[in-house]
Amino acid sequence: MSRPLEGMRIVDLTHMLAGPFATHQLTLLGADVIKVEPPGRGDAVRWGKDRTGLGLADNFVAINAGKRSAAIDLKHAEGRRAVLDLCRDADAVVENFRAGVMDELGLGYVAVSEINPRIVYCSISGYGQNGPLRDRPAYDHVVQAVTGMAVMNGDGDADPIKVGFPAVDTATGMTASNAILAALLRRERTGQGQFIDVSMVSAAALLMYTMVTHALASGTEPARTGNRGFTGSPGCDTFGTADGHVATGANTPAQFRRLCEILGVSAMLADADLFDERMRSGADSGFATCRDPLAVRAQLSRAFAHRSAAAWEEALNDASIPAARVRTVGEFSRTALAAMPGAIVDVPAMPGHPEGARTLGVGYHTDTDPAALASGAARLGEHTVEVLTGIGYEADAIRAMLEGDVIAQAKAPVAAA
Repeated sequence: MSRPLEGMRIVDLTHMLAGPFATHQLTLLGADVIKVEPPGRGDAVRWGKDRTGLGLADNFVAINAGKRSAAIDLKHAEGRRAVLDLCRDADAVVENFRAGVMDELGLGYVAVSEINPRIVYCSISGYGQNGPLRDRPAYDHVVQAVTGMAVMNGDGDADPIKVGFPAVDTATGMTASNAILAALLRRERTGQGQFIDVSMVSAAALLMYTMVTHALASGTEPARTGNRGFTGSPGCDTFGTADGHVATGANTPAQFRRLCEILGVSAMLADADLFDERMRSGADSGFATCRDPLAVRAQLSRAFAHRSAAAWEEALNDASIPAARVRTVGEFSRTALAAMPGAIVDVPAMPGHPEGARTLGVGYHTDTDPAALASGAARLGEHTVEVLTGIGYEADAIRAMLEGDVIAQAKAPVAAA
C-alpha cells in the first residue's frame, strides 16, 4: 500500500524541535523529506546526549528518522543556488529561521515561488512574520511566559511555572504539518501554491483555547485551577490515596453523587452548609457545585486515603466515573500507549543504533496506509551527493563544491558503530 504523501518532496530547512517535528509528521505519511543542514555542525539536536558519537542522539533520531540529510552551506552563493535547485520540483519548503532571514538569503517565498509557482512554503517562527515582535528570537519556555501559559500552571499565588515538557514546540509542529497538508490539498484542487505563516504564539493560544476565548469574551483573567478540573465540580480533582494519587472526573451532579456513594460520604449531600437546594434535590443539570469547597474536599480526601490509587481507579471507572491513577511518562509509554495500534512506530537499524529505535506515530490510527518509516536517521550529509545527483548536478560540479566546502558528505562510520 502506498502512503498518502508518497511521491512528494519536502525541502526541510528547519532545526531544533518545532520545525523538524512538523516534517517528521510528513515523513511518517510517506513524503521524501530532504533535511538541509549546515556542514560540520548540522542540527544542534544531533549532538545532545549523543551516545553514538555519530550525531545520532536519541531525540534527534525520534523526529528525523526517514529523512535524507544534505549538508549545504547557505552562506555560500553556490549553496543557496543548490537549495533553490532543490526547490524547483519540490512540493513544499519548511523553514524556521527568524522572520526575514530567508528573504535576506534569497530563499524566501517570493524567490522560490518565481521558479516554482506550485510550491507550498511554510515559515515557522516565534512571533509570526509580521507585527512588533517578529524580530525576537523564541524558545518554548519563553513563549509560555509571553502567552500567559506559565501563569495558568500551579495554584493560588504560586510563582509562574512552565509546562513540564516542550508543549509549544510540539503544538507548533502539529499546527504546521496540518497547515501544509491543507495547502497541498488546496493545490491539488487549484494548482496554486501558498505561503503559510505559523507562529509559536498562535500554537500556544490554540493549546489554551478555552482560556483565551474566556479572556476575550469576558475581559477578565481565567482562574488558576491547579490540579482541579476546569468545570469547578468538587468531584473533579486530584486526591492523595494510600499509595499515590488519583485524578477524578465526577463532573455532573449524578456522577458526584455516585462518587460520594462509593467513597462512603453520601451523608454530606444533605448538609445545607455544603450544598445548595439544586444539589440536595437530586437534579442532574449542569455541573456539580458546592458551597464550601474546602470542607467538601477535606471529606473526600479522608475517604480516598484509605485505599490504593489502583483500587479507586477500578472502582470509579466501573461506576462510569472517569478516573485514573497518576502514572509516570515511562509507565504510560510502556503499557497503555504501547498497546494502542499505530501509536509507536519502529525505526529501522542505523549506525550507532543496531537494534533500531522507536518513535511516535501521527497521533491517530488507520488500517489503510499506516504511518511508517523506511529508514533510520541519517548522519550529517549522508545524502548530499545523492540528492544533488538526483536533481541533475554533474560529478565534477559536486566534486568542486565538496572541495570548496560549499557542501559536505558524511564520513563512513567506524566499524565498532
